[in-house]
Amino acid sequence: MMNQQSMSLSLNRNSSSRKFAIRFVRALTRIKMATPIVSSVQSRKKCSRRIKCAADTSMAATIGSRRAWGRAILLKHRNQVRKRVLMRQKVVGNNKENKTRKIKVMNKEKKQINKARKIDHIKGVQGSVNRANKLRKLVPGGDAMDFCSLLEETAHYIKSLNTQVQLMQKIADIYET
Repeated sequence: MMNQQSMSLSLNRNSSSRKFAIRFVRALTRIKMATPIVSSVQSRKKCSRRIKCAADTSMAATIGSRRAWGRAILLKHRNQVRKRVLMRQKVVGNNKENKTRKIKVMNKEKKQINKARKIDHIKGVQGSVNRANKLRKLVPGGDAMDFCSLLEETAHYIKSLNTQVQLMQKIADIYET
């Protein structure tokens, strides 16, 4: 069992934990304002994905361009936003033709993702994937790193994830009481 000192989260004025907390709470506020009150399973999943994305993006923005994993998360987020904007531009009106175009694009992307997953699965079954390659898949931006950099980035990423968990636990405790 962890003692209170090990679970305490440093919220000094200039600490990265404090900066992360501020960004994350702002993002949660935006999510709450944008999310309808409907409590269907689909909307809960969508909301939890938004919260996860907000946590990752807040931490990456706090770290900035100092770490490769932070740059990778921010780039991924930027690309997702651009993709959403492009999809909205394609579907301007309630035109049935535009909707079918959107569905075709989404189906094509799903097929490409499934194909890539199958290829990865086949490769994983055929040959033994070493531990470094498994670690590269877990750490954002790990694909382009040498082994020493990968270990360093992994250690920092784990510390950041720990900070995220501690902050989320504190937020949950506040709303629980």
